[in-house]
Amino acid sequence: MDMNACLETTSSVPLLLFGLCALTLAVVIRRNECLTIKQTWLPMVGRRSIKRTPAINILQALILIVPVGLWAFLYVTCTNG
Repeated sequence: MDMNACLETTSSVPLLLFGLCALTLAVVIRRNECLTIKQTWLPMVGRRSIKRTPAINILQALILIVPVGLWAFLYVTCTNG
C-alpha cells in the first residue's frame, strides 16, 4: 500500500467508525428515554443526565476505544510498512 492511500485510510476509517458508533448511541438513548431528535443531542454532549443502562455504557466505551485503537494500529502499520 502506498503512503498516500495508507494515510487516507488511517484518517477516514476511524472517523467513519466513530460517527457510526455515535449515531447508534443516539438511537439507543432516543429509544430508552423517549426523546425527540433535538432532545437526544443534549445527553450526547453531556448537557442532560439520563438513566445509564449497560447498553449505553458499552456503546460509550466503544465510541472511544475502538476508533482510537484502530487509528493507532493503522498508524503503526503505515509508518512501519
